[in-house]
Amino acid sequence: MLKKTLMLSVAWGLALGSAQVFAQDNTDTKSETVVVTGSRLGTAGVNTPTPVTAVAADVLQASAPSNIADALNNLPSMLQSGGQQNNSGSTSTGKNLLNLRGLGRTRTLVLLDGMRFPSTQNDNTVDVNVLPQALVKRVDIVTGGASASYGSDAVAGAVNFVLNNSYEGIGGQLSGGISQYGDNEEVHANVNFGHSFLGGRLHVLGSVDYIDNYGAAGDSREFRRTDANVIASPATGGYTTTFTGIPNLRSVSSFGGYVSAAAGGSAAQRALFTNLQFNNAGQLVPYNPGTVNDGSFQNGGDGVNTAIIQDLSRPLRRRSAFLRGEYDFSDDTSAFLQWIYGHSDAEQNDGEFAVGANALTIRPDNPFLSPALATQLQTAGVTSLTVTKYFPYNTAASDPGTIEYKNNDRMTTNVVMTGVNGKFGQFSWGASAQYGYTREYTSSTQALNLVNLALAADATRNASGQIVCRSTLTNPNNGCVPANIFGTNNLSDSAISYFTDHNPIVFDNETESAEFHVNGPIFELPAGPVAAAVGGEYRRQRDVVIANALSVAKVFQLGTVQPWQGGYDVTEGFAEAEFPILADLSFAKSLDLNLAARETNYSIGGAVTTWKAGLVYKLNDDVTFRTTVSRDIRAPNPSDLFNAGAQGTTNVIDPFNGNVQDRGIRQGSVGNTALKPERGTTITGGVAYTPSWAEGLSLTVDYYDIRVAGVIATPATQSVINFCFEGNNLYCQFIQRNSAGVITGVTVSNQNLNAQRTNGVDLEADYNVPADDWFDWWKGNLTVRTVANYLGLLTTGIPGSQSVYNAGNIGFGTPHWRGQMNINYDLDAWSTFLQVRFIGAGLWNNLYNNPTVSPYQTTDFNNVNTATYFDLQETYHFNDNLAVYLNIQNVFNLQPQFAPSNSNYAQTTNEGLYDQIGRMFRVGVRFNY
Repeated sequence: MLKKTLMLSVAWGLALGSAQVFAQDNTDTKSETVVVTGSRLGTAGVNTPTPVTAVAADVLQASAPSNIADALNNLPSMLQSGGQQNNSGSTSTGKNLLNLRGLGRTRTLVLLDGMRFPSTQNDNTVDVNVLPQALVKRVDIVTGGASASYGSDAVAGAVNFVLNNSYEGIGGQLSGGISQYGDNEEVHANVNFGHSFLGGRLHVLGSVDYIDNYGAAGDSREFRRTDANVIASPATGGYTTTFTGIPNLRSVSSFGGYVSAAAGGSAAQRALFTNLQFNNAGQLVPYNPGTVNDGSFQNGGDGVNTAIIQDLSRPLRRRSAFLRGEYDFSDDTSAFLQWIYGHSDAEQNDGEFAVGANALTIRPDNPFLSPALATQLQTAGVTSLTVTKYFPYNTAASDPGTIEYKNNDRMTTNVVMTGVNGKFGQFSWGASAQYGYTREYTSSTQALNLVNLALAADATRNASGQIVCRSTLTNPNNGCVPANIFGTNNLSDSAISYFTDHNPIVFDNETESAEFHVNGPIFELPAGPVAAAVGGEYRRQRDVVIANALSVAKVFQLGTVQPWQGGYDVTEGFAEAEFPILADLSFAKSLDLNLAARETNYSIGGAVTTWKAGLVYKLNDDVTFRTTVSRDIRAPNPSDLFNAGAQGTTNVIDPFNGNVQDRGIRQGSVGNTALKPERGTTITGGVAYTPSWAEGLSLTVDYYDIRVAGVIATPATQSVINFCFEGNNLYCQFIQRNSAGVITGVTVSNQNLNAQRTNGVDLEADYNVPADDWFDWWKGNLTVRTVANYLGLLTTGIPGSQSVYNAGNIGFGTPHWRGQMNINYDLDAWSTFLQVRFIGAGLWNNLYNNPTVSPYQTTDFNNVNTATYFDLQETYHFNDNLAVYLNIQNVFNLQPQFAPSNSNYAQTTNEGLYDQIGRMFRVGVRFNY
């Protein structure tokens, strides 16, 4: 990468030197180029038929002072993906990955000043935390298909970060924050600078940004410690499951070790030694099963509260830098070079466990058992015990005999962008090139090696009376160290070193791209000039995943990533034109037709055509109608194509075995190079009303309908099992079982399998007016903005199964209604900002209590109420250059709604939808000179 950066820098230096020789002196400052999101025509005032929501930087900063990406995720059209409070996997820790319309983060395209930003993830998504947030002027959200304008991945739309590239001066902010509970401490600082040199021809711009957030522990809130959760219990009538909400849910296991089963002897003798636990000292004692117990989870009693294992908010340290230089060769030609750097360190605490198929086998001659217990087992004829165990978490490294599993995610991104823009007569032209490289390094400390753990737990004595692993008797040089798994703090350091290991994984992501475009008027029609734009793009994507030998061998409980590498090349050509059909008539102030098309050729996946047709009908100065229809694509990303088998663990219900729940099974998917691009069809239609009788008022309503065919997906782990049970033998091959017939894993390949559809209505109302326009005595300026979304349909069609309907599904994070109102009132030196966020009511899961769904599943807590959050910021301006502010998020400390999830780690709410931190205070100072 250094070599490429140096080459670009040398090329820039030579061009700049040549320009200085031939350029004529001109001290006029070039006017800033207007970026029009949703169109490639690039001229100010283009009436694009595609709906665009623009959010100014000051609103984003007041909404979320430390991270404007968090503010974007609060918008009704967004669904939270990743982030510090969303425990969605180690490689999403602390990242902000935008997800429009709930169609998935891979179907939202991220732009910077209208240019596709290089991906930072193996799935071609972008962690927008790396962007120079302090210099963002506004964010435009294209809430309809935009593939014809910008290329692949814009099925749900595009998010364009528009920078203030003409910024002059020096400014920044310093802030600190803490929650009402004394945690989630945060320090944030940034500095921006901009200055013109050489008589205004050279403009240099830069920023640095630093944030350190210490997070909040999983047991730091009462709702995590004691709130209800969901338990699944098989019911009568065949394959029917009832989901019941119970308080204080715990996993049926123990930190000291829980005896779940026994072998040998009679049934009565085995029963004497099951459903017991080892206490902290390693003694076998009674186990309290609680009042409700399905064999995997229970209400109260003993057991492990998994809800408090993972952090409420994960610690995150982030720093970024931005540097840009732009030089005017002449009044009509300029060139720029910019560099973006981002680095983040995120931390994830996880508990580790040996349950389900990974439970441990203990025999009576295990020397770590008390002599009395060993004698009892032998007398009863019991030949072995099955012991499940959770290992302590969030422990100090200095505590003896404990394991501290942490996953640290370190990501570094460098992006170099350069380009030339100019004018030739009435035409504008430009060319640019980009290079982006991201290295993500995940490092798991003391990762549980399940193979070695099973060997270490099966201890015995050799002929000399020494305690050894049973496997060592037949393989003396296997290095196994016997482990005393009974109780807590009883493990030796040498045993821990044997059955845990460091698990580093490296993800490399490299993007090279170049583009050119020309646009301008090409001929005249009676209603006005026809504007057109043409251009071409080239992109090269390469990804590499490097894993260690133990990960390849799949011995770890977590993070068993397989190495892979692959990539593809893309060539594209596009054209767009706008035809003025009517103008200045009694029934039409204007009628414009917008057409766009793009031909894309992938080295893997073949060629595909995208297009867009739109109409903008301006009835008069007050009323405008708009509509579009477009064909959009989402091409398979490197992970879809080449992934060699990323794995995790989950719990499943096995209908082949009496609907028992198998816990901790491995789930995974592998890539498929035969994949084709997904194809989406988007229809939008809306009206904008800006009444002349109410200056400052704007109202818009837009309908959208998006259908996606050939959606790249892997069937859900439980669905694979269900399909096999229902007679679809295609899926049976993906299920792995042990010799006892217990499910141990499910692994499938990616397929162009599903279909998606969503529709709904976006509403927006803006009002900006001096307050004394209302009443003479009311001074200051009032701005009110409301955006809302009604989600009518969000459906996933799965071959061989019933469609999944997620509109109104709170468990999925998609209520029918979401809204946000921002009120800003300025009076002299004071500025007050109030934000109201509304999350509508819905069902926890649309599939439950639904007689049309097979298998029929019921629950006793399916209704989830509305939630309304209030955020407040008060700012005092000492002068035009200096201000201080107090920001309070979740002013009324609203607790999250009960919308539980229960997989390996039970959670009591939807982490991406509801705030878990509670009332959060931030104070800061902003300056600008």
